[in-house]
Amino acid sequence: MQTTESKFHRGSWLVTIPLVAIAVIHITFVFFPGRKVIAQLRKEIESTQLYISNANNVSATLAAAQQELLEVKSYIEKWRRSVFLVHRPPVLYGNITNLSKQAGTTTTRFEPQPIVELGLIRQIPIHMACTGTFAQIHDFIRSLESLPQTIWLDSVKYQKSGQNGGYILCEINLVAFSDNLKNSDYADISK
Repeated sequence: MQTTESKFHRGSWLVTIPLVAIAVIHITFVFFPGRKVIAQLRKEIESTQLYISNANNVSATLAAAQQELLEVKSYIEKWRRSVFLVHRPPVLYGNITNLSKQAGTTTTRFEPQPIVELGLIRQIPIHMACTGTFAQIHDFIRSLESLPQTIWLDSVKYQKSGQNGGYILCEINLVAFSDNLKNSDYADISK
């Protein structure tokens, strides 16, 4: 009977050793690499979940950016329509002179400066002087802002006039802006 027991015991080693070898091979070539793949997949899932949770914030930000873009396009289109009036500087000069008369000031000097070409826009600088009461000059400057063109007041200097009656002399350097017709995609309507 002892021989049958030892044969049975020897046969169990023949089964156990290949099973252990298969287990070691499985752990080495399948389990450990699989854990790395699982860890990478978990990271991808977490980043995807974070992306999805931020999607609501992105859509709100996108809507705000689109609204801002529409406002900017509207402003640019309004500006482009208004600068067509400046393509003919004599019309602009006449408008400024009329505003001075309407405000009750007397224009003593009106000197258009050379036009400055800048890429897509151009500057139309003007140096002028006028006399009147402070209120009249204030009305004139305020009316300049009501023109449809973009106008910058570069400098404004007040001096007390030598005359009685509270009149002052005001010297103004201003710049009007318009499209540069040479570089613009709009038709030249000044002809």
